Amino acid sequence: MESAAGGGVATSPPPFLSKTFDMVDDPSTDPLVSWSNTNNSFVVWNLPDFTTHLLPKYFKHNNFSSFVRQLNTYGFRKVDPDHWEFANEGFLRGHKHLLKSINRRKPSHSQPHQHPAQVQDSTTVSCTEVGKLGIEEDVESLKRDKNVLMQELVRLRQQQQSTDNQLQTVGQRVHLMEQRQQQMMSFLAKAVQSPGFVAQLVNQQNDSNRQISGGNKKRRLPNQDEES
Repeated sequence: MESAAGGGVATSPPPFLSKTFDMVDDPSTDPLVSWSNTNNSFVVWNLPDFTTHLLPKYFKHNNFSSFVRQLNTYGFRKVDPDHWEFANEGFLRGHKHLLKSINRRKPSHSQPHQHPAQVQDSTTVSCTEVGKLGIEEDVESLKRDKNVLMQELVRLRQQQQSTDNQLQTVGQRVHLMEQRQQQMMSFLAKAVQSPGFVAQLVNQQNDSNRQISGGNKKRRLPNQDEES
């Protein structure tokens, strides 16, 4: 990405380091990449979105393995084997001026016998590792989405059961009201069709009232005899 620099301290940080620092330091990108809790490293949290959205924005490409190789060129090391966390002694939160102390590594002339096949194998391993992690993150994301959907399904089933119970209760009340309405309409129809029906009903009610009144008097008589 950048041309090789000399071994001394640069007067200004390389564009790659400045862009990487700004990208990590931007609070709006925290869901994808951010500083670690110790502020001396950064973590790529969401590799697919990081590769799709941030890399093209800052580096005009979406090749994560190329980004990792560039970090290695500037001496960054992978902190956690299970996460994409990188650190460099000159890459610290709140100390952007220290970027000038990070030097680009020179090509390793001390190992002139490295075969092209070894370089190809290293690149293949890096790409394979990136692809594997991306797949694992996709699987974990699908598992989380599945759990959320299952919880929502259980909630909807419970809500549906509660709604069904309420509808059943309301239906029973409506059925009782309809029965009472039918009884009332039947009573009114008989009253209209048979004028003697009302008189008969009144007589039955009067007889019932007299029986109740007579029963009350009989219950009071023993008490009156005892008082006399």
